[in-house]
Order: sequence, then structure tokens, then C-alpha cells
Amino acid sequence: LLLVVGGLSLSIACIIYFKRSQVKDIKDVVASADLLFEAENFTEAFRSYKTAAEFYRADFKKRTESAFEARRHAHDWEDTQVSFAGAHVFNRLGHLYLNGLGVERDEEVAAQYYFFCEENTGSVDAQLALGDMFLRGAGVPQNAEVSAKYFEKAAINHQSPVAWFRLGKIYELGIGFPSNMPRATSCFEKSAKLGYAEAQLKMGMLSQDNPEKAKVFFHEAAQGGNDDACYLLGLSFVANKDWDNAAKQFLIAAHNRHAGALGAIGFQYLEGLGVEKDEKEALRRLQEAVDLADPFACFHLSQVYLKGTTLVEKDEQRGVQLLQKSADMGHPNALYQLGLLYWKGGCVIEKDLKEAVACFQKAAKGGNKKAQSFLDRAFKK
Repeated sequence: LLLVVGGLSLSIACIIYFKRSQVKDIKDVVASADLLFEAENFTEAFRSYKTAAEFYRADFKKRTESAFEARRHAHDWEDTQVSFAGAHVFNRLGHLYLNGLGVERDEEVAAQYYFFCEENTGSVDAQLALGDMFLRGAGVPQNAEVSAKYFEKAAINHQSPVAWFRLGKIYELGIGFPSNMPRATSCFEKSAKLGYAEAQLKMGMLSQDNPEKAKVFFHEAAQGGNDDACYLLGLSFVANKDWDNAAKQFLIAAHNRHAGALGAIGFQYLEGLGVEKDEKEALRRLQEAVDLADPFACFHLSQVYLKGTTLVEKDEQRGVQLLQKSADMGHPNALYQLGLLYWKGGCVIEKDLKEAVACFQKAAKGGNKKAQSFLDRAFKK
């Protein structure tokens, strides 16, 4: 009996040693594939991942069917590492097939890799991928309920901030479910607490009735590198006439060519608010923002051309073009000024009272008090 038990133990030891040797070899293959992937040599990376996938697929099957399953608890840590490595390989293959990198694009095959990975490892990345694919109907039938189940798995089992955020969007937009803002907000809040910048930005926008609370969320999102949050945080500083801190936030977002931030910092350079007055820098920033179709920048650059400056010769035609562009995008101040030009005539614009009233009405609807006051006085007469 001792001989039998001893022989059995030796056999198990040999199997474990052989497996460890195989795992080491396959780790080298995966490491090589990762380097190729990062170097964007997707064709060779795909081949290496395929080789590794064959090993991990067989390993998962053996573990399921193993006669020594009851004895495997002693090697749980090692098997967990194999599961993580296998999940990484199958997720990468799913990604390559889904995006047609190094292999012909095939969403259905991508879904098969993600399914296998999720079923065998419970990978959060696979759950997120499948949630997205069911939401879009990519490689699988479009099904918002199934999508939500995968996101819920990733959110609850892994506390994935991305999953909580995407669940929130499903409930907010009513995709496959009746719209449910309280539930959506709860999901956004959980995602925000886990540090997801998009969710922090969303919570800031949902907290506009509480400016201080909104500012806290915008600040957190800005620290997470979200340019929209930097811009909105900058606007909150502007509301308090804190031009110095506003400029800091606008400059961060402007560095990444955020249209609103470029227009805002351009205006501050133009007026010398929170930064040293610099007309040349102002014009550069405003023009960049105009090229990105920012209505605020279009309006303020129009004023430069309509009035002329030390660096810019007065050009009414160019000024009106920019004013019209800003008005077309709904900027209330541009609509009001355009209305005045139509009301009086001049600046390359013919008098047109009907068009003037239309501009004033749109400006008033957008919150321009001067436009509303003008309409009140005009119609009283």
C-alpha cells in the first residue's frame, strides 16, 4: 500500500513539474506576443497568442475533467495564475478578431473567444467585451438585457467602475428597459466612488443644482485627466470670478485641444484675466477654437474683426461671418448682436426686421436678457 501511495505521489509530483515546465515555456510565448502587440506587429502577435491559446484551452479542459480534482486544492494559487494568463490570451485574441488586427475581422469568432474566456475564468474584461457586443449587436444578436447582465456581473463580482458606468447609461437612456434615473444615478455614483473619471464628470453634471457638490465631482474627474471636467471646473471658477484657477484648468484642457477650453483661455488672454494680457496668444487660441467650431470663440473673434485691434485690421465681412457662425450654433450673445445688425442695417447686413425679431427670440430663449428686454420694448411701441 505504501508503495502504491508513494508511486501515486511521485506521479502527481512529476505531472506538476511537467506542467510547471510547460507553463514557463508558454509564459515566454505570451510575453513575446505582448511585446509584438505593443509594437503593433499584430500579425506575429496573433500567431503567438494562438499558440498559447491551444495550451490554455487544453489546460482548462484537463482541469475540468481531472480525476485528481479533489487533490488540486493544494495548487489553487498556481492554477489561479494560469487562469489569469489564459484569460489575458483569450481576451487579446478576441480583441484582435473584433478589430481586424493581424487577422481578418470576424466579430463572431471574437465573441466565441470572449465566451470561452468568461465561462472558464470569469474575466472582467471578457464580461465587459460581451456587454458591449450584446449592446451593439456585434457578433451576437443585439440584446440589451443580456448586455446588462454581463455588465452587472463585472460590476458586482469585480467592482468594475466601467461596468457600473455602462449600466448607468443603459438605465439612463432606457436601452432595453424603461428609463430609470434613480437607478442610473446610483450606478454612476458607485462608478464615481471607484475613481472612474467619466462617472465623476456625469455626477458633476447631475449635481448642477448644487454647485459646490458639482465642483467636487468635476475636480475629481479633472484629476483623472478628463478634459471636459477641466473645462467645466474652469467655468465654475469663472462663475466665482476666480480667473487664476479658471485659467489653470482651461490651459490643461486646451493643451489637448479641447475646443471650449481653447476659446475660454483665448478670451482670458484677450482681456488679461488670470493671465497676462497677450493679444497674439489670444488670437492663436481663439482661431484654434474657431477651427474646432466653438461658438464662444467664434463670437469673441468676431468682435476682434468688427472693431479692429493693434494686431488685426478691422474687417466687417469677416466679423459678420464669424458672428453668423456663432449664431448658427446657438450662442445667445451672437444672436442678440446679429439681431441688432438686422434691426438697424449696416456692417454688410441689410436691414431685415423679421430676421432681427427671429434672432432676438432665439437669443432670449438662450438666456440673453438684453434680447428679451429689446423685444419687450419693441412690441410695446
